[in-house]
Amino acid sequence: PAGKEALGNTKMRVVVVWCLLRECLASCPWPEPWQDLAELEPEARRVALVVRGIAFRDCGHGRACDAAGKEATLACAESQVERFVASVEAAGFVVDVLVASYECPGATEEWLLTYDAEAASLPEASRAAEESQLDSLRRGLGLIRRRYAGVLVARSDLYFVSDLASLVDEPRLMFHADMSDGALYRTGGAPVVVENVTTTTDKLFWIPGPHLPCFLEAVEAGDCFRSGDDDDDPRWISGESCF
Repeated sequence: PAGKEALGNTKMRVVVVWCLLRECLASCPWPEPWQDLAELEPEARRVALVVRGIAFRDCGHGRACDAAGKEATLACAESQVERFVASVEAAGFVVDVLVASYECPGATEEWLLTYDAEAASLPEASRAAEESQLDSLRRGLGLIRRRYAGVLVARSDLYFVSDLASLVDEPRLMFHADMSDGALYRTGGAPVVVENVTTTTDKLFWIPGPHLPCFLEAVEAGDCFRSGDDDDDPRWISGESCF
């Protein structure tokens, strides 16, 4: 009985969330700076991959433009191209890759060529210490100038191990989350476990076209994001969102 009750509660939460999402879809206008997109026709066979965050870091946590991170960064890019861009294009879609990161002399050009990027926002690497996860996310989303059928937002240090082409048929907002009873965080380099916490991470978002205005509205509101050096606060992880 306890298991059935828990399952019933889970189903109820899903129904409530879905109803709220439908309400949201009916009420979200295109926020600035995307209001002009409201005048465009949706493109049913075109999607975008928005790649964001610091690249060329050793193991994803070193300084920007670290030579030790070049091989890993290029490998991540190749995996994203192979397991999302190429596979989605094989299904008859056009994929635009939009990149928001930082300029790393001698490395960035090869990286962008790997993606065959449609557009990029690449301030100098020194800006990485001044920007938050939210800042780079906003810059990446700011490159969107079409009404895509869907948008996949991924960190530059994500290595895709499975084919993600099926996302283009997914009508729901999808994201990476830690749904366990306890979440593991870094705090000053030491791991800390926080009990009874569910988090939405900054790693991966699939946003179907109809949901995009609401997603952009949440990003612009900013209240649903932690900025700055979140790793010193065990209640949050960098870029965590609450929308």
